[in-house]
Amino acid sequence: MKLILTVLFGLCTSLSAQQQNFDLKWSKVPSSYIEGAFLGNGEQGTNIWARPEESLHFDIGDTRIYDGTNRAPIGKFVLKTKSVRKSFEMGLSLEDAEAKGEIKTESGAVAFKAISVSGRNLSLVEFSVKGGEQIDIESFALPGLDTSSLRNGIGKILKKQTWTISDYSHPDYREAIVQIAKEKKLKPEALLKEGGVTSRVVPLKSGQVYVLTWS
Repeated sequence: MKLILTVLFGLCTSLSAQQQNFDLKWSKVPSSYIEGAFLGNGEQGTNIWARPEESLHFDIGDTRIYDGTNRAPIGKFVLKTKSVRKSFEMGLSLEDAEAKGEIKTESGAVAFKAISVSGRNLSLVEFSVKGGEQIDIESFALPGLDTSSLRNGIGKILKKQTWTISDYSHPDYREAIVQIAKEKKLKPEALLKEGGVTSRVVPLKSGQVYVLTWS
């Protein structure tokens, strides 16, 4: 079985969304997984938050990607700005199922809005860059390992309790994850690029694969 996941990042010129009485609002960047803005269509979803050293990141998840009996985490896309963040605001519209916000920096600002498209395996994030700011989007990939293998492996290597891990891309875990992937003898991944579209083909231990595609 092969699953296709699509993530589309683009540029836009203006942003607008209705604010309702029950919308969620943030006046600072969510600093943990459980504080983030969750979006999803029942299968594929995105969680927006950031570690202190990040401008913002977008965790990608899919309820259908299992290896054995455990979910396999996918990875994330990291927004990088040219200059230091000065302020942050974000809102999550419950009626529109849309998150939007703005990061103000020393050089300008970056506005964004994000949705998970209903009925399609597509997450969409649009950015509007203002002033002298510049942005880059970095993909952080995880190997095709389930959460149990990752947590137990990291705990064994680092000799500490790891059952609370929610961000496997943390620098403290990267070398351990590489070592675990080698020990599990995973088949090599394939990275395909054509016409500005990148596809990452990720094999799982079970012999299945999933494909994450972004532009």
